[in-house]
Amino acid sequence: MNKYHIEILALQETRWKEEGVGALKDVAVTIPQAAKIMDTVTLQCKYDLEGEPLYTVKWYKGTKEFFRYIPKEHPNTQVFLLPGMDVDLSKSTENEVVLRNVQPEMSGRYKCEVSTDSPNFYTQIVTGYMYVIDVPQEDPTMIIEKDPLEIGYTIKGNCTSPPSYPRVNITWFLNGKKVQ
Repeated sequence: MNKYHIEILALQETRWKEEGVGALKDVAVTIPQAAKIMDTVTLQCKYDLEGEPLYTVKWYKGTKEFFRYIPKEHPNTQVFLLPGMDVDLSKSTENEVVLRNVQPEMSGRYKCEVSTDSPNFYTQIVTGYMYVIDVPQEDPTMIIEKDPLEIGYTIKGNCTSPPSYPRVNITWFLNGKKVQ
């Protein structure tokens, strides 16, 4: 039986943080570094208003705004359409945005912009990055030209992986040593 080893990027979250301006402090986002295609992900934005009233919380992908929370408006949440972006409005709040059915084109830089209300209108923006990955659903196929292998013989092999995003990086090992 042929043996192979597959490494998959660990799915974890990363926090980015800004210290603060005026009364707006400790603005921080928590964004998954990687999410599987079709998953639901939560982007979090936490902040300390230091007693100032909240004016808005806005979320951007790149430079395009896709979600806004304004507590003084009714409804207080608003979604702006971006291709492929599916915001779950029923679960999104001033502190988090829930994205459904994420796709590879949703990989990119996300920004949370927090602003306090009058009279000061302090604003802070914190960014983070998320990759959307498509993990192969099947094992790679490996074909060795000569089996069983004999010492001293040159062998030819082919290893093919099902489609994935990003593309799979295949490394060959022979007797535990990386093949150059």
